[in-house]
Parts: sequence; C-alpha cells; structure tokens
Amino acid sequence: MKLLTATLAAIALTACAAPVTAIDGGDEGIYAATGRQPTINVRTFRLARSADLWTLEERKPDGAWAQFPCSADCALRKSAADDLKRIFPAQTLSEIVPHCLHNAALAFCRYSIVQKPQSRSYVLVTFAGTEPIPVRLARIGPRPEGK
Repeated sequence: MKLLTATLAAIALTACAAPVTAIDGGDEGIYAATGRQPTINVRTFRLARSADLWTLEERKPDGAWAQFPCSADCALRKSAADDLKRIFPAQTLSEIVPHCLHNAALAFCRYSIVQKPQSRSYVLVTFAGTEPIPVRLARIGPRPEGK
C-alpha cells in the first residue's frame, strides 16, 4: 500500500496547467506509459470516443491498434465516488481530484492535485492483482484523424 501511495505521489509531480473537469472529448488522444526506468518496450494507448462510448486501445508491435485486453465488463463508464475509492487509496484521494473512466480490468484517469487545481495529469490503473497498479501516462499526441 505504501508503494502504491508513493507511486501516485510521484505521478502527481508530473502535472501541467489546465483545470480538471470530467473526462471529455479534449482528453481523446494518444498516451505513452512512463516509468522510472527507461524501457525499450514503451506501451502506447489511444483514448477515443464515438457517440457516448469510450474505447481504450493499445498499439501493437505492427503499428495496428487493438482494444485493451479485457475478458468481461469491457465497456468504459464514468467512475462514481465509490469507484474512485476502489481505484485509489484514501490518502491519495485526499491529495488529488480524479475523474476516471473504468471497466472491470482498468481505469483511465485524469486528475489534479488539490493544492494545484490547475494541474492536469493522467494515469492508467490496472486491476490485475489484489491491489490496483497505477501506470503514469504522458500525452504524446492528439486523437488521430479518421478515428
């Protein structure tokens, strides 16, 4: 739990300027997973919306996009307060203001730091184990045309 809190605190330091509100069309785009150690296999994701449906896709080695792996309950939906308590530890929720889309496998979140309401950062949280696993994201491009 301490590792998760420390990781999320480190993520909070990557903020940039813009007030945080609910995830909307302005958040559509391409994101890369970042970490403390540079890696050869940088994972890239694309968040897109069509009508009222959100999708999160992962770039494959051949350059194609495929839906993020999910076996059940795959539709992304807006996270309510109870969902946020499952995604983030209480200590972290006292330090950030998150807005998330989630399904059974993951949550895609934009958040601001309470003391810096103009900040904006992104995190992907996976639910693969007993504890949620946060992965810091850096926005690397806008939504591709034609999607």
